[in-house]
Amino acid sequence: MVNCFTDFAIGDHVCFTKQFTMSDFEAFSVLSGDRNRLHHDQGHAAGTEFGKPVVPLHLAIAPMSAMAGMGFPGDPSLYLWHEVKAVSPVYYDVPVTYSCRLTDINLSHQVLTLSVLVFSGNQVLIEAKMGVKARDSRWEQQDSLDIIRADRRRTALVTGASGTIGGAVARRLSDEGWNLILPVREGSEGKLPRSLQGNTDIRTVDLREGEAVSDFCATLKDSTVIDAVIHAASPPVEASVTELAAVNYSAFDAIVDTVLSGMMGAQEGHIVLIGSSAVRHRQEWRDYVAAKYMAQSVVNRLGSLERFGISGSTIAPGFVLSDFSRKYRSEETDVLMPEQVAEAVLDVMESARPVYLELEASGRRAGSFRPGSGGDLSVVSTPSAVAAPAPSPAREPDQTDSRSRIEVVFRRSLGLDDAVAVNGLVIGDVPVWDSLRHIQLMMDLEAALDIRFSSNEIAQTTTYGGLSQLCVEKLQSN
Repeated sequence: MVNCFTDFAIGDHVCFTKQFTMSDFEAFSVLSGDRNRLHHDQGHAAGTEFGKPVVPLHLAIAPMSAMAGMGFPGDPSLYLWHEVKAVSPVYYDVPVTYSCRLTDINLSHQVLTLSVLVFSGNQVLIEAKMGVKARDSRWEQQDSLDIIRADRRRTALVTGASGTIGGAVARRLSDEGWNLILPVREGSEGKLPRSLQGNTDIRTVDLREGEAVSDFCATLKDSTVIDAVIHAASPPVEASVTELAAVNYSAFDAIVDTVLSGMMGAQEGHIVLIGSSAVRHRQEWRDYVAAKYMAQSVVNRLGSLERFGISGSTIAPGFVLSDFSRKYRSEETDVLMPEQVAEAVLDVMESARPVYLELEASGRRAGSFRPGSGGDLSVVSTPSAVAAPAPSPAREPDQTDSRSRIEVVFRRSLGLDDAVAVNGLVIGDVPVWDSLRHIQLMMDLEAALDIRFSSNEIAQTTTYGGLSQLCVEKLQSN
């Protein structure tokens, strides 16, 4: 219960379920005067595209009044405005879920802006926004909606936590204060990280078995809201296609389908798939690659939920220092540390934006995963916030134009003003250009100039002069 306006925080939300009956319509009809046959006449409605009577929109959004008067802010509320979009019909005698999330706070005028979703299962029925003013800064209220606070401890479900990558992710989230739900195969509990802190809920489940996954998902419906799912579990590359598909796709799909309603209720959630760069570089691993393609389809279908605060992302690492990859790499192979993958997971979740992230020892490449020519899938570079001025369309850019564009991107990426001389600059000469920032700089150049660097080129280009010349050569070869 909140009794002081300044106690509200962006991300506070309420969630409840309601269903409407024909008796509700009769009461609504008396008040509104609406007797449209679509809302109460079974015979008439059967002949429409809806097939049965539909709850009037104004009746369906009536609980928004309670969201203001009993929650945001409660007793001193003055309902100012709303915008409503009907997406799909609300039917009688069908439970629907209402979610109201605080998205903006105007302290000077004591006005709250709220995002409202009405949904059934994972289907959105109504989208709305509303503005409510608090007439007082403090108040007493005995009866109110149960507000779930933004500063609550979050819960993440991590599969594959008994493995190297999943274990690193679980350990990193635990260090950040997350509660954990860890499904592991019987006998694998001893392989979990020893340093997990706080509330860790270990569940015994074999993700290869459909019935076991169904039972596990049934228990999740009774759990607290799960704020994030990180799917790191996978059988070995040489496992059967049935086993690979069961863990990488079927279990992942079932878990995501189960937790989505809770995420929609909170209007926030993160689904992160630990994929593999093998989908682009190791086509000889056909069964393993096929299973990862299938898993990616689960992430892809989450795109429609992005505007409701739910992000679906994939991190596709190259070889990671782990037992899983040992037999497939040589001693000379550049490898990632599992902690680098875990850090990337947190970065993706903190950004709250869907991304397909290829992760190699030499750096990162962000983009999207989409069909390409020949039915293959390809990584497409994500446009950077750093943009270089386009050359005049009247003539082809020469080397002077190209070098000017390169310098603009270089300065903007590193935040260097015109007073800093870039000619002769070497990585490390200025604090903002270190080895970590260098990777982001190269990604910004790729996006702005539509060129690509190899891992060796990223590692070996350490001077501004060398970098500028390399970019010019690539532009000329395009």
